[in-house]
Amino acid sequence: MSHAEPSIAEWQSHKSITVIDLVASGLHKESYPIEVGWSVDDEQAPEAALIRPAADWTKTDFSDAAHTIHAIAYEALLEQGIP
Repeated sequence: MSHAEPSIAEWQSHKSITVIDLVASGLHKESYPIEVGWSVDDEQAPEAALIRPAADWTKTDFSDAAHTIHAIAYEALLEQGIP
């Protein structure tokens, strides 16, 4: 007995796709997450939240080079980030 794979349309009608995106303070081992974004499917708008740095996550670990890419200010993390 063979089992036919579902078509793309059949698969899409039964599954929702979840996408999670993490933004980091830099690209080195001392980097830490600063933003998380997610989207569940095409019918829901993507959402995101800033992450407040933990006490031992210092500004010196916040890369200026990475900041030019993500454009998230360290001060915004302190003021608007969730713990």
